[in-house]
Amino acid sequence: MLFKEFDTLDAALSWGRHLAASGRVPLWIEGDDGTRLDKQDIAAALAHAEHAVAEHAERPGKLL
Repeated sequence: MLFKEFDTLDAALSWGRHLAASGRVPLWIEGDDGTRLDKQDIAAALAHAEHAVAEHAERPGKLL
């Protein structure tokens, strides 16, 4: 797939998470507001989100 459009950055990152889970690699996310994420930025964002979810599971009373 060469191109897929999303309404929000969260939706694009969710798709990126889906791609990564299936062994594929998201290469680029570009927003209408000038936001640009390359594959390293996307990997860092996905890793950060996974860390936050794991930390929240360990301490459910903590707000993210």
